[in-house]
Amino acid sequence: MKDTYIFVEGDTDEKFLQAIFLRHYSDGDRVQFISLGGNYKRLEEKKRVEQLKDGRRNLIIVDADVNNFNQVKSGVQVLLDRIAEEQERLNIPFQADSFLFPNDILDGNLESLVRNLAPLNKSDIWNCIDGYSKCVEQIQTPGFRAIDAKTKIYIYVNAHDHVKWNAQEWLLDTEIWNLESNSLDNLLAFLDKYFTRNQ
Repeated sequence: MKDTYIFVEGDTDEKFLQAIFLRHYSDGDRVQFISLGGNYKRLEEKKRVEQLKDGRRNLIIVDADVNNFNQVKSGVQVLLDRIAEEQERLNIPFQADSFLFPNDILDGNLESLVRNLAPLNKSDIWNCIDGYSKCVEQIQTPGFRAIDAKTKIYIYVNAHDHVKWNAQEWLLDTEIWNLESNSLDNLLAFLDKYFTRNQ
């Protein structure tokens, strides 16, 4: 039975966490992912609040974003506290916790974390990608958009000629990512509270 909801911002977040579960946990089949359509504030929508209240464990894993860690963390916590109070008045158990990408401490996002998972022997390619991004910015050609963090990840993955663009597959590809990286320590410590590690 799926006894845990994990609320995420979008499909890439879900695919990333599925890869983490496949690599590190034996009971990932207990999880039902719920996409918030790109914005944690959609947790406040009536449908999402009803899901939060239905008796399952609720984990919210969203981006801290740039210069917003405290605002996002407190925004999520205020909502969870409010629901917990309502459920307590009704004598209904409520369990919820949150984690903000990249590490539940710093500003950033999923892409900040994923970028740090590149094996050390591939780290130089990021200098090339960042240089390309700066070049595009400087040209300021109408119709060209800035190269954001998500696009940089796409460029990095696409540079590997054997890769099919299937998020679950490329996230598990050990030539592209190191899913044993210390950059995952905080996320894994968070998930360890609720799930069983692979032996």
